[in-house]
Amino acid sequence: MNNNEFRQAPVSEVILGVTFKKKVLQLEDVFTFTQIFKNAYPILELKNPLANQKLEAYKHITEIENDKVGPFRVFQRTRDAKFLIQYQSNKILFNWIRRDDKDVGEYPGFKSIKEKFDNVLKEYTSTTKDDLLTVDYYDLTYQDRIKWQDYISNLSDIDQLFNISLPIMNIDVVNNLVSELTYKLPELNGYGLLELRTGMTIDEKQILRFQYTLRGHEDLKNLDHWFEKAHKKQLAIFKDFFKPELLEKWK
Repeated sequence: MNNNEFRQAPVSEVILGVTFKKKVLQLEDVFTFTQIFKNAYPILELKNPLANQKLEAYKHITEIENDKVGPFRVFQRTRDAKFLIQYQSNKILFNWIRRDDKDVGEYPGFKSIKEKFDNVLKEYTSTTKDDLLTVDYYDLTYQDRIKWQDYISNLSDIDQLFNISLPIMNIDVVNNLVSELTYKLPELNGYGLLELRTGMTIDEKQILRFQYTLRGHEDLKNLDHWFEKAHKKQLAIFKDFFKPELLEKWK
């Protein structure tokens, strides 16, 4: 998304990631990597490893290969919780996060986030031989968290916000929404995953969460090219999905 075009858009999270086909980070390397970023990202947590995902025909498949993913995933956060590094043996992700209690308009722009991701990725791959650095897929995810009560009085009226329609039913009030779809993206050598669902803020207010993940692959040397194409596609999806009247309010 172009941060100069929609300054008031409710962007809440941006995630860039690379998943490798082989184990890149050995167990002993994890502790070295942790130390490299301990000053900038001092808050440390251990999580379960992430599974790999792929789209085969009409199936969105999740698979865990224990010999690749490793025993755990490491979280390293900045003290202000705006930036997060996630890494495990075959995967690294970098998040920018706007918490629900923070005002919109803080999105630093894709270029700034991508530069931080590049620095982290360089360190992540620095101890690995080139023949192990075969990319399985890249990820670029944007998430918008919308306080829908600021725009409509009932979730049944979401067609006033998005270019979608709910099924015709004899129901006056919709309480929750869960919708997910996948679609192929040949131009990115991969696919897209779009999710629209309700969620809760930390102060127990319901929001609409619109998340769109683009996933595909190219050689590591073409990483910049893939993310540039994916970012342009993200902006196009954003413009297509939201109503023009809403987009105008976010400029």
